[in-house]
Amino acid sequence: MRRWVLALACLAASGASAQDIASAEATVIQYADAVAAGDWATAAALMDPVDLERFSELAALIAGDDPITASLLGVRADSSPEDLLAAFVGAAMGANPFMEDAFASISTEVLGTVTEGDRLAHVVARTEVSLLGTPIRSIETTTLLWDGAAWKIGMNAELEGMLVGMKAAMENPELFGMEDDYEEGYYQMDTAWPRDPKKQ
Repeated sequence: MRRWVLALACLAASGASAQDIASAEATVIQYADAVAAGDWATAAALMDPVDLERFSELAALIAGDDPITASLLGVRADSSPEDLLAAFVGAAMGANPFMEDAFASISTEVLGTVTEGDRLAHVVARTEVSLLGTPIRSIETTTLLWDGAAWKIGMNAELEGMLVGMKAAMENPELFGMEDDYEEGYYQMDTAWPRDPKKQ
């Protein structure tokens, strides 16, 4: 009898887990579609509130510390999380003229999901973008967190790294060859990367 009870419990757990996995995978597809469409309000709504707040605080700090950068991005320190997300991701895309088209061409095929406990899921997907007509495929892992009602997208390392890099560039312009730009009172977005020593 005890063995049957355990078997039924496992079946019930498997059914709930399958439903949760389907929901997590659907959230990843929705997020990818929102990014491809440039729908930052939807993308922000699908993000984990804690991670979105971390992103907003760091982005607002950058915007508040550097009014010129904030003006270039079209944001203020008190801008909404959606506006900050759109501005900073837009800046990253603007640094490469082909990125906007690449983002718009994103297609995502979910391959599988690994769960950790009841509140964490890692969705593995094959992502394809078109860059200058050439398909580029990669395998991406998206971490989602359960907020009690729905799965939410965790901030990925690339987005967080971009913000940390921009903050480091402002705090240490000499490391990125931008000290002259700051002294002259302006900051060009395309000088955020280390300069080629051969061209100096």
